[in-house]
Amino acid sequence: MKLLRVLDLEDTRHLRNKELELIGNLHHLKYLSLRGSHGVFELPSSFGNLCSLETLDVRGTYVTKLPGCLVKLKKLKHIHAGRVASNDGPSNMK
Repeated sequence: MKLLRVLDLEDTRHLRNKELELIGNLHHLKYLSLRGSHGVFELPSSFGNLCSLETLDVRGTYVTKLPGCLVKLKKLKHIHAGRVASNDGPSNMK
């Protein structure tokens, strides 16, 4: 999986911050979508190792702050972000 270029984890249930740490080892990754993964609140610093990343989609997550390590990603062209609707809050998660 080290040559993986696209990882779409959109609407993944039970995805949490701790599971994201190993994604930083996927140096060839160009596209990463965590869209709609309501268990994600922050991105790990290991994402600074994603030197080929061009698109990061964190819409529909609870990520409110991007880690400073993302400035190292010279190929990053698109960051899609937006907040979760208030009726989709953690208290309403199933």
